[in-house]
Amino acid sequence: MFYCCGVAKPRHNSKILVRGGEAAPHLTNIGQKLVETISRGRRMEHYRRGYLLCALFGLAAMLLLGGGALTLWQRPALELRAARDRWAARQLSHYRIELRYGALGYCRQSIEVKSGRVAAVLENTCSEPAPTIDQLFDQIERTIKTAQGRCGPNGCACDGTISVIAEYDPQMGYPRTKGLALDTITRWRYPDYWTRRLVGRLCSSLELSREIVTVVALVPLEQSPVGSRQ
Repeated sequence: MFYCCGVAKPRHNSKILVRGGEAAPHLTNIGQKLVETISRGRRMEHYRRGYLLCALFGLAAMLLLGGGALTLWQRPALELRAARDRWAARQLSHYRIELRYGALGYCRQSIEVKSGRVAAVLENTCSEPAPTIDQLFDQIERTIKTAQGRCGPNGCACDGTISVIAEYDPQMGYPRTKGLALDTITRWRYPDYWTRRLVGRLCSSLELSREIVTVVALVPLEQSPVGSRQ
């Protein structure tokens, strides 16, 4: 305010003064925008924290699964080593062994083993020579090194990975069963599996049951130094 000729007059910029609440809506809009901006920022921060937590949980799950996968990967070799130790502890050098090949037994073998060598072939309807117990152990070890975890004959997207099957006698340690199997559950890890599913492409199946060898019987022909019996 200034005085001119004794009359008080307003300054030229006095129009910015609030008159009758004319500026109130403008201030309200500014307040609403400020609140929205703060709320949006809080939501973004919440999302970022959520994504970070999901990433951390995912990483932890991968580490746990990786540790479990490593244990499963090592398990066949560890079981083989333990079974070999049990068999060696028996010191059984003279025995008779009967074997069946395939899930349905397409051929059979029966041999007598003495001092780690085949002393007599009692029966052999298979095309290959009959193995001793030590040779069965060697076959399992070789299969673990060359086939365990590898893709099946039709590829991982169709067959999954190969697993070595081996069952050992709990007392004497000799292999009761050995063979190969396809772990089809692992197919989901391969992108081509999902592509095949989406387009409806089918995989040809392959049976590995002929790879199964079963020790039907093992009969000691002499008392071992530790007094073992079948």
